[in-house]
Amino acid sequence: MKTKERLKLIFEIASQFDNVGWEDQNIILEAYGVVRQMDDSGPFGPEHESVKAALQKASDETLFDLAEHFDLDLARFSRAPRIAGAGAQTGPLILFASHVSGHRKEVYEVAGELGKFNIELFVAHDSISVDEPWRDEIEKSLNTSHGGVLFLHPTFSKSVWCQQETGWMLGRGLPVLRLLKGEAPVAFANTLQGAEVGSLAPAEIAELIAEWAVKKPQLALNLGESLVHAMRNSGSFDQTDSIWHHLRMVRTLTTPQCTVLLEAAKNNTQVNRTRAKEGPERGTGYPKAVCDLVRLQPGLDGVANDVSQYEAELAISR
Repeated sequence: MKTKERLKLIFEIASQFDNVGWEDQNIILEAYGVVRQMDDSGPFGPEHESVKAALQKASDETLFDLAEHFDLDLARFSRAPRIAGAGAQTGPLILFASHVSGHRKEVYEVAGELGKFNIELFVAHDSISVDEPWRDEIEKSLNTSHGGVLFLHPTFSKSVWCQQETGWMLGRGLPVLRLLKGEAPVAFANTLQGAEVGSLAPAEIAELIAEWAVKKPQLALNLGESLVHAMRNSGSFDQTDSIWHHLRMVRTLTTPQCTVLLEAAKNNTQVNRTRAKEGPERGTGYPKAVCDLVRLQPGLDGVANDVSQYEAELAISR
């Protein structure tokens, strides 16, 4: 967006706040990831910066989202196509972990457990290299993650950063899961799907997050990407079973994803030398179960011949 257009849009959005109370202004702004800073330059001491000043730091896309919130006419402005983030169409699932810093070790352990599903949980400080500006990296992750997980430990609601991260993700319209770890949710977090996880181990929490992700259509494409690659790289029979528990519910695999899954069945001995342990396919060898699953996918047409050929090879080998 050109500078002239951007300034015009900022002024039009700011005017919508003229008859909105200060507290409600902050609620709206923070829902779209815009947080007012304290201004120490005034004659009466520190005070929050103006709406216009806060909007100047917002991205073009955030300005457009706020304009849509107020039903402004956007036909006069040049809007670039929305980009959901690097690899948004075919990359593995990325979730942003909002948490208080004192519990990041536990959150990092959950991230490690999600790794077996090839799901990335961005954990600030543990996910940021020492030479990278940490705030820029957090904002980058907030703008590119596909969903979020709130770890509601005590003091979560008192953390300005956690509240900003929550509002940022909700402002982007992302699916967000709240995990109750000793604190009741407040404000926007109170409206989200959640679960009590106080006594659960990191591996159990990771399973719960994966179960939640499977039920979210908005995450389906990236989750499928994560799971098929996890299956191809599975290092044990137990890991294969854990991945299959979620993968068997997916019905959105593309042709490239179906190809990766077939490769897993053909080449990974931790997949093709064991049998499914649950569902209608229980007791069926994973190669046959994989073929049956691929036949249910929208990407079947591109691999139909490969599936038929592999099924024929399996029948001969019996």
